[in-house]
Amino acid sequence: MLPTVTFNDDNEIYKFTLLRDNKKQVHQFKRFSVSVNDSNDTVIHGISSVGIYEIDESVLEPHERPKFDGPAFDGKLYYISAQPFEGDEIFIWLSKEEFQILQPMLDDIEEEKFQKLEYQFTRTTLKDMAKNPSNYGPQQRARAMVCCPVCQGALVGLVYSPHCGSCDWDSQDDSHNAYRQHPLDHE
Repeated sequence: MLPTVTFNDDNEIYKFTLLRDNKKQVHQFKRFSVSVNDSNDTVIHGISSVGIYEIDESVLEPHERPKFDGPAFDGKLYYISAQPFEGDEIFIWLSKEEFQILQPMLDDIEEEKFQKLEYQFTRTTLKDMAKNPSNYGPQQRARAMVCCPVCQGALVGLVYSPHCGSCDWDSQDDSHNAYRQHPLDHE
């Protein structure tokens, strides 16, 4: 059985399936969520980050080594790290082969999540910023490249080299060429 990792968009759960002692072992980590209890206190549940890492065993302090329940491979330890919003980090040891299989899978999951958020941001927020700039502060508009970060004037120019038509921000000479691409240019 090969190790797997999946992410369920509906309930935001990472699910790692590993083989340990010829038995299937499943680890699930739910992304953190925020709720309000009966006392109107904010309560945060779950994991704030999940990742797969490698670390050189020689850089670990002696008291840290027991956290990794398995041998090193070529002086490196491979592991899953789940950081709860509160409390101690969770470490799950991986073999080198498991790491090599799971790392690209997790990278693909993270890229897909990023693309969905980026697409939604481009389709909704950026368009609304361009149509209703008074609803957003100057820093928000500048950070989203909807306006000039210096004077809040309109950006003009080429797709990969926007500049401000009202001030000298990102002038057209080659030394200051920003080579940026504004997401709305593809709409």
